[in-house]
Amino acid sequence: MKKVMVALFAVGFASAAHAESTISTTVGIERNLDTEVNEIYFGPTINSGDFSLGITTKMLDTTADQGKFNYTSADVDLKYSVTGNLSLYIENDFDQDFKQTNTVVGGKITF
Repeated sequence: MKKVMVALFAVGFASAAHAESTISTTVGIERNLDTEVNEIYFGPTINSGDFSLGITTKMLDTTADQGKFNYTSADVDLKYSVTGNLSLYIENDFDQDFKQTNTVVGGKITF
């Protein structure tokens, strides 16, 4: 799986060498009212041509922790826009020890 991700990443940036690259940052805060758990997530996204690479870090705070936001997981997502209506993606989840816990491969049609 790592070889496939590296190959897709390299091909995407090589083919988009003349395309404009942009970097954006996402920051969010959520609170689950039932479990009284607060979550902060943040991370950069790099867009270059038809490829997008995003990394999101998640931190949780429980009522017992009282403001000690602890790192819980990270997401590494790669997206390729085949056409304006079709995109392919890979979503990778990592736990607090940076061990891969889940990988989702999919496609999305927008109309």
